[in-house]
Amino acid sequence: MSDGNMMDLGVEYGVRSMPTLMGFGGRRAERVTDRLVDTRVMSDEKAMAKWIDQEMKKGDPFPSSSQAGGGGFLARIFGS
Repeated sequence: MSDGNMMDLGVEYGVRSMPTLMGFGGRRAERVTDRLVDTRVMSDEKAMAKWIDQEMKKGDPFPSSSQAGGGGFLARIFGS
């Protein structure tokens, strides 16, 4: 995990270009499940909505026993 130094976050999460949008999975959002670096997609509202929907559908790739159905935290907020 991070040592609290902002400059180390790029190395920790494998950021190789800016801007980078990352999807996290897991109960504590420790695992990067996807990265998006295409600024054309980031600037397109419909494309971003599609990317977010795809990430949400993946659910939690490492569900806990209390989340056996998957979906994770965001799915509980926004629906699966």
